[in-house]
Amino acid sequence: MINTSLKYELNKNNIQYMFTTNSFSVKNNIRPKLLIGTICFITTLFLTQKVLSQNEVYKNKIYRNNIRTAIIHPKGHPLKAAVIEKDKGEILELSFDELNSRSKTFSYTLIHCNADWTPSNMFYSEYIDGYEENEIYNYEFSFNTLVKYVHYKLELPNEELKFKISGNYVIKIYEGRNKEDLVITKRFSILEPNFTIKGKVHKATNPAYMERRQEIDFEVNTNTRLSDAFTEVKTIIVKNNRWETARPIKPLFVNNNRLQYNYEEENTFDGGNEFNHFDAINIRYKEIETKRIVYEEPYYHFILEPDKVRNGLSYIHKDDINGGFVVRLEKSERSEIEADYVVVHFILPYKIPIAKGSIYVIGEFNDWLPSDLNKMTYNFDLKAYTGKILIKQGYYEYQYGIVWEKEKDIDFNHIEGNHSETENDYTIYTYFRPFGGQYDKLMGVKKLNSLKNIY
Repeated sequence: MINTSLKYELNKNNIQYMFTTNSFSVKNNIRPKLLIGTICFITTLFLTQKVLSQNEVYKNKIYRNNIRTAIIHPKGHPLKAAVIEKDKGEILELSFDELNSRSKTFSYTLIHCNADWTPSNMFYSEYIDGYEENEIYNYEFSFNTLVKYVHYKLELPNEELKFKISGNYVIKIYEGRNKEDLVITKRFSILEPNFTIKGKVHKATNPAYMERRQEIDFEVNTNTRLSDAFTEVKTIIVKNNRWETARPIKPLFVNNNRLQYNYEEENTFDGGNEFNHFDAINIRYKEIETKRIVYEEPYYHFILEPDKVRNGLSYIHKDDINGGFVVRLEKSERSEIEADYVVVHFILPYKIPIAKGSIYVIGEFNDWLPSDLNKMTYNFDLKAYTGKILIKQGYYEYQYGIVWEKEKDIDFNHIEGNHSETENDYTIYTYFRPFGGQYDKLMGVKKLNSLKNIY
């Protein structure tokens, strides 16, 4: 008899498999066969889980209803995309609130991603100099607010970690040490500039699209040696910092290290319309878009003026920040902890309910995602869609989008209208993976505006 203990443990993607076998006879080959079979089963399960994990597309997402106002941006620039240049001393600032009167322990880890936001094959030590798991130590309690919350803040990079390589990243925030207890996932990118991008935005060249689409013509130049630009270079166009609009595009022409993207269809986007907005920086003074402000314990309520269905109406220009938002309390230097949470009421007159579709209030403040928190319901007495959302005081922009049955994309044009004259931002991301390379390097980023063209 041989007394032995065998422990087999896998700790990959937060999954552990463990078993122990004791006191089996070398003459009895049944248990060793079972052991080998179990190991094969676990290995297969592990590899299957790894493949599924590698196919997962990470998104900006909040996983708890009491977690609000999750923001990531370059420090000091709240309206910029979450992109910083590697080794230039630039800082990303991430913050969020938990509606609670007590602090909790939140931890985080970073995932390196491919250009399409699926996990790359890189090991943590290959893309981060530092520990794989860290805590968020910086937090403050709300001050003089009706709604109590704890404001958490984190800077990247920091003393505990540095970025080794460029590319797309996702930060995963979870409670305690349990990586499965997700609270927030947020995307950001680290730039290693080596490609220069220049271009312009104009009405679509194709007459069939001219009145409703915008065309982005641009070129990419680099001193990097390219063996095959069509496979080594990945270029993506994103409209108004909304990655759901991401459009991968290959060069039309390649002349040495000059890549041209002058299509007439592949690089066109619906112009859409300018954004609606509301201003909730002051609970005692209402802006023109607010009908009235009332207090009903425990919240202040901002009842907005009814919006309009703008599809079919003429285009009217108005300045906006393309769906963004800024947390702000009037006459406060600490809005992040002094701004209160208020309930904002939306109303959209509509003669009859929409068949086979649901309407949502969509903007960067809710990560451009439809959910039960921003879904509208039809009020037959008012003959209108109504909705209410708990929001931190500030300036917010939004549009009404429809999610049709059996469709994934959000349809904004049905309610908001679609015009080629609309002012929009388009950001071009260019990645490079040489033949045999292990990851997508982010080598160029350029933001173009439909009204401010520089070529």
